[in-house]
Parts: sequence; structure tokens; C-alpha cells
Amino acid sequence: MANNIFTKFKGINRLADIANMPNDYLYDIYNGYLSKENAIKKRFGYEKKYATQFDSGASIINFFEALWDDGSKTVYIASGTKVAIYDSGTPEWDTIHTFASASTFIDFAQYGDQVIFCNGVNDPQLHAKGGASSSNLGGTAPSKMKLVRIHENRAWAIDADDPYAVYYSVLGDIEDWTTSGDDGAGYLNLQAYVSKGDAVKAIDTFASSYLVFFMKNHTITYNIGTVASNFAIAQINVNTGVNSPKATLPFGNDLYYLDEDSPKSFQSSLAAADLDINDFTKGLMGEYYREMISGQSGARVCIEKYLRKSWIVIHIPITATTGEILIWDYMFNAWVGRWRINDQLNCMFINSDDELLFTSSDGYVYKFDESKRTDDGETIDFTMVTPMYWGTDPASYERYPFIEFVAETETNSTNVEVSAYYDFEDEAGSYEEIDLDYSGSFWDEALWDVSYWSSSGKNVYRSYLTGRGKATRFSFRNNQADKDVEIKMFQLPQSITEGYE
Repeated sequence: MANNIFTKFKGINRLADIANMPNDYLYDIYNGYLSKENAIKKRFGYEKKYATQFDSGASIINFFEALWDDGSKTVYIASGTKVAIYDSGTPEWDTIHTFASASTFIDFAQYGDQVIFCNGVNDPQLHAKGGASSSNLGGTAPSKMKLVRIHENRAWAIDADDPYAVYYSVLGDIEDWTTSGDDGAGYLNLQAYVSKGDAVKAIDTFASSYLVFFMKNHTITYNIGTVASNFAIAQINVNTGVNSPKATLPFGNDLYYLDEDSPKSFQSSLAAADLDINDFTKGLMGEYYREMISGQSGARVCIEKYLRKSWIVIHIPITATTGEILIWDYMFNAWVGRWRINDQLNCMFINSDDELLFTSSDGYVYKFDESKRTDDGETIDFTMVTPMYWGTDPASYERYPFIEFVAETETNSTNVEVSAYYDFEDEAGSYEEIDLDYSGSFWDEALWDVSYWSSSGKNVYRSYLTGRGKATRFSFRNNQADKDVEIKMFQLPQSITEGYE
């Protein structure tokens, strides 16, 4: 086999099987990510964003941040029945409303200096900036409003009792839902365009002027301006949609969404007869993730953008308490990481400081932080898995004498477990735990214009291999608390040792 020197990783590939993958892809980057320096890094951890627990440890089902004209902001949080705002001076969560009935989702939308929130069961609420409590949304709004969006100076809503109707308020007045006319209120009847049994699951904006109504098996796109009589359908698509209110993400002139087949993208033009929908997830979304998305519901299926890293971050629940975070790098056009976390993730949110937050079932909001190396004190288990590398003769059992890799760490007493797996065996045929060097600081001791810095922080490590097979795959693992690891590259020797036929 030719010398395998990998200086450019292309992320994770799960569509090709592990035995026939291109060499510049990796089979898995578990709890790690492909960095902009083209290295594989153990992922950073998270900590509590707010020290105060909400609602005696109730499960937090949504989180919202209102940004006011004066530059201030208000953070809203919701459990099944309670909605509160954060008082940083106390600090504590001040309840502004308690719904009479519990709900699995509470939706939020901001209009000027007011925030609407609703639960699909009780009267929708309106909270004004600085208010100690909310009040019923006036103007004969849908009494069981379950979804609300602001678009083109109107409020748009879905009533839980009428899943085919989209109601909208008077232009410029979110508390008038009855006045008629081109500037008035009304509703769009979607029933004629959909199969029976479907219902609107999410509403979002596409390319600024379009409003997309997502059902589970349909997407209906309207061209919405300020004149009600000019509202018109731009496109209807079947056999695609979402099943979660948090499964859509406006992004520039595009709109990403998670249907039960795979994540998809509306393109920024409606010039063609058919709305162009492309799967931007080439390389990862095989049957495993398709089956996980299919049938999922609730806000735990969610998608967010993380501009600090040029990432699209997707959460897919696996069980009632666990899930997978998949990371798409839109600059690399690659899947760059697959994460598991140590707490239940209910919803994700990017705040005005570009912090990636998530809410959990224990009454806390958590913040991912690049300076943290644990999940609120819990160990992060990092593993990088290569494809299978075949020998010179597929009929012969052969072995590589060693594998070399370049690694870096910023923590002392850090090790990497290097394992080799032969053919399709589940147990490692070769295993070695390698200690990484750390000098304490890369800026150690040197005199300017006299000597070099005493350490680069990088070293080449070699793991000698035992065992043999027709094909070999490798894993690099670190399962130590509060440790940092970065794999820069690895290589295999140019020749391999032949075995027996």
C-alpha cells in the first residue's frame, strides 16, 4: 500500500461503508471536531449559563431572548406550565405567567417592545418590556395558539383546534385579529392543498419575503407582502416537511430544515417551476440517522447556527434522555463532528453574544465554552476512527509494523489510546496507551533574537502494532477528565510485512 499521509481531512463519511471509504475521510469523530487548522480536536465542554435553577428543577422546554431598541435584552424561559424572565441582579428567575394546563411546547415571538408566548392549550399571552407579569393577548386572537411568528409587520399563528388554518393579525397591530381589508386580519386555508391528517408543525421565513408553512409531509410557501389580497402561493412540495417546531433555520437567503429523510435546504430562488430542494448533507445521512429522525416529534429535534465556528448544529434525540449533536461546517462543506453530551438536551439556542446554549431536564441552561474541558464536571470521551486500509494483496494477511501521528495537548498527564482492528473484528488486535508531552507553556524560555522557543508543543509519536489482517482500521481515543487532545496528522509506513496466504 502507498504511504498514507493525511494532511487534509474531509470530515465524516457514513454513506460509504467503512471498508470502502476514501482515505481522506474519517469513519467517526466522536466528541471531537475538524478544526479550521485541519486537525481533529477533542470537543470543548459546557457549564451552567445561569447558576440559579428554574422551577425547582423542572424540564425546560424552550428559551427565548428579546432584544430591545435601547440595546438591553430580556431572557425568557419556559417549563410545561411556567414562563419566567431572568433577573441578573438577584439573580433568580421571576415567573411572569403560569398556564392553567401543561404543554409540551411553549412558543415565543417578539414584536417591538412586546413578546407573545403561547402553549396551544390556554389563552396566548403578551408581555411588555419591564413588566412583572403578562396579560391575555387581545383582539380575539386564536384562543389555543400553538405557534406564532412575526412576518411583514403582522403576527401569524396556528390554532391547535384548526391545523389547516393560518391566522394573521391586522398590519401593524398584533392585538387586532378581526378587522378586515387589505391592511386587516384574516386566515389562509391550507386544507385544499394537503392530505387529510397532516397539520402545520412549524412556520419560518425564506428569502425575506416568503413564509413557509411546514407540515410533516408538505411544505407550502407563500409570497407575503403588506397587502392581504396579494398573498399568493409560490410553491407546494409533497413528501417533505418537519415534525418539530424547532426544526427550521433561516440562514442568509436560505432556509434549512430537518425532515424525516434528512436535513434539507430551500434554495434562494423560486424561478424554476419546482422549488429546488437539495440535500446539503452528502456524506453522513445514511439509514442510521434517517431512522432516528423518522417519527421524531417535539422541540428536542432542533437545528441552530453557530457563526463563531461556521457550523450548522443539529440535535436528534435517540432516547428520552439522550441524543446526538451533528455538526455541519458550511465553510468546509463537511460533516466535522458527532457529539454526545452528559445531560438531556431539550432545545438549542444562539444568544446575542453568539453563545451556543441548550436547556435540559434539570432546570438549568447550559453554555458550550471553548475553555471548558468537561461537561459541567463530567468526563468527555473522545474517539477518532479511520476507514479500513487494505494491504497490497487482498488475499493475504499482512500487518503494518507501526503507525505514526502528530499530536498536541495543552494539559499535562494526557494520553492517547491507539488501537488497531483487523478485518471486521470487534476487539482490538493491537493496543497502546501513549503519553503526550507537555512543556507547561509554549511561550516558555527564550531570549529575543538569541534562541528559539524551547517547545513547539507538537511531537511525532509512534505506536508499534501487533496482529495482522487483510484490512486494518485504527482508533485514537482519550477518555480522561479535563484533558485536551488534538491530532494533527497520522501516517503508515510505505511497506507492510507480508503474512500468510
